[in-house]
Amino acid sequence: MMATLRTAQAGISRRALIKGGLAVGTGLVVGFRLPVTGRGTALAQATGVFAPNQWIKIDRDGLVTIVNSVPEMGQGSLTTMPAIVADELDTDLGKVRVEQAPANPKLYANPITNSQSYGGSRGVRDHITMLRKAGAAAREMLMQAGANEWGVPLDDVTTEPDAVVHKSTGRRLPYSALVDKAAKLPVPQNPKLKTPDQFRYIGKAMPRRDTPLKVNGAAIYGMDVQVPGMLIASIERCPVFGGKVKNFDGTAAKRIRGVKHVVQVSNGVAVVGDSFWTVTRGRKALKVVWDEGPVASVSSASISQGYQAAAGQSGQVARNDGDANKGLAAGGKTIEAIYEVPFLEHACLEPMNATAHVKADSCEIWAPTQNPGGTQMTGARISGVPVEKVVVNTTFLGGGFGRRGEQDFIVDALETSKAVGVPVKVIWTREDDLQHSFYRPATYNIFKAALDDKGQPVAWWNRVVGPGILVQKGRVQAGTIDAAAMEGARNMPYDIPNVRVEWVEKDYGIPLGFW
Repeated sequence: MMATLRTAQAGISRRALIKGGLAVGTGLVVGFRLPVTGRGTALAQATGVFAPNQWIKIDRDGLVTIVNSVPEMGQGSLTTMPAIVADELDTDLGKVRVEQAPANPKLYANPITNSQSYGGSRGVRDHITMLRKAGAAAREMLMQAGANEWGVPLDDVTTEPDAVVHKSTGRRLPYSALVDKAAKLPVPQNPKLKTPDQFRYIGKAMPRRDTPLKVNGAAIYGMDVQVPGMLIASIERCPVFGGKVKNFDGTAAKRIRGVKHVVQVSNGVAVVGDSFWTVTRGRKALKVVWDEGPVASVSSASISQGYQAAAGQSGQVARNDGDANKGLAAGGKTIEAIYEVPFLEHACLEPMNATAHVKADSCEIWAPTQNPGGTQMTGARISGVPVEKVVVNTTFLGGGFGRRGEQDFIVDALETSKAVGVPVKVIWTREDDLQHSFYRPATYNIFKAALDDKGQPVAWWNRVVGPGILVQKGRVQAGTIDAAAMEGARNMPYDIPNVRVEWVEKDYGIPLGFW
C-alpha cells in the first residue's frame, strides 16, 4: 500500500518499498489484458509473475494485494478499488492491501483511455469492470482448486469470506491453502460476476482506508518526501505569463547562509539550499531582469473589455435547433442576462511540489501527480535517460482537481536536480501557486430567452466569449468548436424547441487548466 513510514525514517525509497512489498511471499497472481476494449485475452500467470496490465495477488497467508494505478487525491481510490476486488473475490476488505502502481503505462494504463493519467472522476467507472473480473476470476480459480481437491464438480462448491466451501458437506478450505494449486490453473476469461444483491461493499457505506493514515500523520504527501542528500529549492518566476529571464544576479542570494546554488531553469531562477526558509530568503535577494513578452500589456480590465467587444460579433455555431431568433422576435415575453466568470485557480490545499534525483544513468521522481505516465515521459526527456530508467513514485495528493495533471512543477524539480547534481525538492509558496498556475477559463456569456403565455421557454439563445482549453493545448484545431469550452452550454438538457448556442474564441494567453 502507500508507504505508512516516512522515507526519512525508513531510510529507503518508495521504489524499494514497492519492490519489497511485491516480493513478499508467493501465491496466486491474476493478471489481465482485459478485453474491455476488445483487444487481447486474459493470461494465466505463473507464481510471482507480474500481470501485463493491472493485477491482484494472494499470498499463502491469505493476504490479498492489488496494485492500484489511480492516485489517491481525496476521492477515495484506496478504498473503492480494493472494495471492488474484495466483493468479487469474496474476501474481508480489512485484509486487502493496496500498493500504488509505479509509472508504467504499458502495465498500468487506464483500460479505457490507455494512458496512465487520471482526471474527470474516471477512477471507478473506468476500472470497475477490470477489477471485478480480476476478483471474480481469482475466486473461480480458488473454487476450482477446492473442487479438484475434493474431487467434486465446480458447481458443488461456493465461497464464504476467504474460504472455499463444499455445499453439501460444509467442508472448508481457506484461500491460503489453495493459492499454489489455483496458480496452476488457466485464468477464466469471462468469469461469472456477482449480482448487486450479493455485494457486501460496492454501493455501501464503508470507512475510508486512508483516514487513519492522514489522522496519525503516516500518509506520505509530496511535501513529506525525504531523500538522503536532498536539498530544497524555490523558484523566482516572471510576474507575467510566458515571460523569460533576460539576465540575473544571484550574488546577494549566495551570501545567505544555507544557500548552495542559484541556477536558471525554464520557469525562472531556482535558489537551492538547506531549508525552505533559507531559499525563500534567497529569492528575495535575487536581481532578475525579465523579458515579459506580449502578455505584459494584458490586464483583467482589458480582458473584460475585449470580451465585451467580441460579444457583438457572430460566433461559431455550436448548436442550432429550430429558429431561436424567430422565437425571440415573436412578441412574447423575453428575458436577457449577461454573466461574466473570472479566471479561477484550483488552490489545492497542498501547494505544488515535486522531488527529483537526476543521475547520469537513471532518474527518480517523487510527486503528488495525477499523471504518472506523463511524469515518466517528462523525466526521460529532461534527464536524457531511457524512459524505462525513470521511476515515478506517486504520493498522496493534497488535492488534484486537474491541476496536478500538469507538468510544470515536475519540470522544476527535474531541471534543478540535473543542474546541481543532487536530489532536489522544489516547493511552491502559496503565492506561487495562485499566481503561476493553469486556470479555469474566464468567459463572457450572453443569454436570451423567450417565454410562452404559460411561462415556458420556447426559445434559448446563448453566445459565449472566451478561450478554448483544447485549442490552447493543441488537442483540437483553432477555428473549430472546442468541446470543453461548450460543455454544459451546447448540451444543456432542457426541452426547448428553439436553441442557438455560439462560441466566440478569444484567447489572451492566460494558461488554462482542466477543472
